Amino acid sequence: MKFDFEIKGLDKLQKEIKKLERKGKSIGGKRQVKLTELLTDSFIRNNSDYNSLQNMVDSFPREIDSEKDFESKEWDEFVRTESKFNSWEEMLQEAGDDWVKKKLDL
Repeated sequence: MKFDFEIKGLDKLQKEIKKLERKGKSIGGKRQVKLTELLTDSFIRNNSDYNSLQNMVDSFPREIDSEKDFESKEWDEFVRTESKFNSWEEMLQEAGDDWVKKKLDL
């Protein structure tokens, strides 16, 4: 026994895929994104006990003077104990993934 049926909505799906492809191309490649754009207040609140990146930095026992200070073992340990992440790199990776999802409207 065979049934005939019609699949509708594929045109709309194809348009959405093309739109997603265009957005992907617009953010593709190597990019520089401000730390505050990656580590939004919402991201920090959802992944730590802090309200913002600034609040987190202010709670760090050492002064953060440059981007290199974020690469220190002390900061990495601080992130490990004060957030859900095991490292600063892991935190940045997840924040980057979230940033891409937002840019693609996913």
